[in-house]
Amino acid sequence: MHRRRAWVEGFLDLAKLETSAIKTERVDVARLVRALVVDNELLIQSRPIVLRTELGGRLPYVLAESAKLRVILQNLLTNALKFTERGEVVVSTDVPRADAVRVHVRDTGPGIPANA
Repeated sequence: MHRRRAWVEGFLDLAKLETSAIKTERVDVARLVRALVVDNELLIQSRPIVLRTELGGRLPYVLAESAKLRVILQNLLTNALKFTERGEVVVSTDVPRADAVRVHVRDTGPGIPANA
């Protein structure tokens, strides 16, 4: 029952974001990633998991809806932490072009089976 409630709450959060007016702003992705990692470190204190960042140099600001970007990155991070029993979760960034930042979430969890 707990999983269903969490799923419904997540869906409602996304629905609220979808119905709101589009409001883009300059987002400091490095700052956002660091804040999410700090927030999530508390959740894994008693687990044999290392959560860390690899932020590549000085990242440009990006034009985005910061609330939606935060939800997306938090969902990726939550998923990685949920399925990683031991090892590490790494949030890294790179700059594929001057006006974009790419965020990677890498973990040592079991992954998705090839036949799924």
